[in-house]
Amino acid sequence: MQLIVSACRTLANRLRLRLLRVIHDKPGQPVHVLAAAVKQPPDAVSHQLKLLCDYQFARAAPSGRRVFYHPVASGATSHPFLRGLRELLDEALLAAWKIRTPDKVCEFETGRWDDSLLKLFTTYTHLRRLLILRLLDSHGAVTIASVSEQIGMSPDAAYRHLDKLRRRGVVASSGTHPVYWSVVPVTGAALRQRLLACVLRELQRSQTAVGKFAHL
Repeated sequence: MQLIVSACRTLANRLRLRLLRVIHDKPGQPVHVLAAAVKQPPDAVSHQLKLLCDYQFARAAPSGRRVFYHPVASGATSHPFLRGLRELLDEALLAAWKIRTPDKVCEFETGRWDDSLLKLFTTYTHLRRLLILRLLDSHGAVTIASVSEQIGMSPDAAYRHLDKLRRRGVVASSGTHPVYWSVVPVTGAALRQRLLACVLRELQRSQTAVGKFAHL
């Protein structure tokens, strides 16, 4: 679960998203060229590039005294969750860019493509929101009281996280007294829905892995 938080936090950064777009548009550039493209100091850009490479969102290719940066080749990312994120980035920053802007791909009403992607990834940058999603995914519709009790947070905190997930199109509420919350059906080809599916699969996989070794 921590991998989801860390990887999405890495992508929920405007400078790193801009660097990824430059790398996708013009592969094989060294640090100083990338730094000039995003108007940042080379040292600061070098640190951001390392983070992107750590999570296999970009690839560093040393050559002599310089390092050149490329998109990660298809199939090169071993972890299924990171591979899913990279495929979504490829579509948003490369393939879909030639047809429609990334904000249209993400289906958010904004004039900035990076704002659209930031909204996607910041949905999953808090551990409590992931715990809520896992609970809803495994139990179906639940009340705020149930979320509060099973995860161990105040009802107000549970509502704040649920409301953010609702505003991002990830969960929905029904009923009145009490109100029940559930994960929205994962349908359609929009990046928002595909990212949700990717996160839910990783939550299910990690929970299964914990269950397998719980007796040890």
